[in-house]
Amino acid sequence: MKLSNSFTTLKILTLAAAMSSTALVTAQEHSNTTAGTNGAMAMQTDGQILQVIRSLNNAEIDQAKHVIDESDNAEVKAVAQAIINDHDDSNEKINELLDGPLDLDDSPLNEMVQEHAEQTGDMLAKLEGAMLDCQYLKMQVEQHEMALDTAKKDLLPDAKNADVKAFLTMSAPTLEAHMHHAEAAMKSLTGCSSAAPGSNQ
Repeated sequence: MKLSNSFTTLKILTLAAAMSSTALVTAQEHSNTTAGTNGAMAMQTDGQILQVIRSLNNAEIDQAKHVIDESDNAEVKAVAQAIINDHDDSNEKINELLDGPLDLDDSPLNEMVQEHAEQTGDMLAKLEGAMLDCQYLKMQVEQHEMALDTAKKDLLPDAKNADVKAFLTMSAPTLEAHMHHAEAAMKSLTGCSSAAPGSNQ
């Protein structure tokens, strides 16, 4: 899936990899209707980027905790626990950045992120057993793959603060590890392919 550089919404949404394909489509539609006449949206400030990342971290943690509580699959639980550990760590790094001159800054984008994260959580809450396991892992693989691409091409150019840039750069190996961990876990699930529902794969 190729993302347009003009869609600032999708730049941020894909970083934490917390959302379903349906939520991303809705976000893109929102970008199309709220963009200016040239089709581009205003770049996010460093504070806005950090706030959206924190919202996505919290969504990832909440969803992973739900999967740990509901799943009986050890591999899926291991993926979810790694997600919790690493996104907790990401939040701690954001806290360290906030000890300096940066402050979290809310935005319409962050409000939309929170709304979509809630929708994704509601979707997972309706699933159980193998269906929950498969859908959760599909989401992790697809969104982390997009995150690796967009963090490099879009988020880093948007960030202005050197520490925020370093934070984004250091996050890439963790995103890749999450993706590969979820891919490996999917292989243990019967009938769970790598293409997420609603994707073109």
